[in-house]
Amino acid sequence: MLKMPQTFDHNEWIILSTLVVTYLVIILIPKRFPVHITFLVLAASMVVAKGTNHILGAPPLDLYDFNDTGEFEVFDFLIWFTYPPFGYFFVYLYDRWNLKGLRIFFYIVSWTAFAVFFEWLTLKAHVFTYKGWRLEYSIPVYLIVLIGYILFFKFIKSYESKSEI
Repeated sequence: MLKMPQTFDHNEWIILSTLVVTYLVIILIPKRFPVHITFLVLAASMVVAKGTNHILGAPPLDLYDFNDTGEFEVFDFLIWFTYPPFGYFFVYLYDRWNLKGLRIFFYIVSWTAFAVFFEWLTLKAHVFTYKGWRLEYSIPVYLIVLIGYILFFKFIKSYESKSEI
C-alpha cells in the first residue's frame, strides 16, 4: 500500500496542480495526432522519465529523493504522470510549427531552459531533494532526452506513413 505524505505542503500542491493543468491542456488543445501516436508519445515520455529517475535517484547512485522523505509514497507515484505531458507538448509544438534546420536547435535549447527552470521551481518546493545531484547536471540530460523525443517521433511518423501505403 502506498503511504500518504506526513504533511500536505508545497510539493504535493505542485504535483497536483501540474497534473491537473497539463492534462487539462492536453484535453482542450486541438487534436494533432491519431490516438495511437498520442499514446506512444505519452508512454515514451513516462518510460524515459521513470527510467532516468530510477537510474539517478535510486541506489546505487541515489543522487536525489522525491518529496519530503526517501520513502516511497503516493505522490512519488503521481509524479511519474507529470512527465508525459512535457514530452507530448514538446512533440506537439515541434510538429505544429514544422521546425527545420537551426530552428530545431533553438527549440531544443529553449525547452531545455524551460525544463531546468521548472525543475528549479520543483526543487524550491521540495519535490526533489538533491543529495549529490546539481541542477546544472540536468542540462545535458534534457538535451539528450529532447533529441531522443524528436528521433522517436520521426520514427513513429515514418513507420505510420509506410504502413498506410
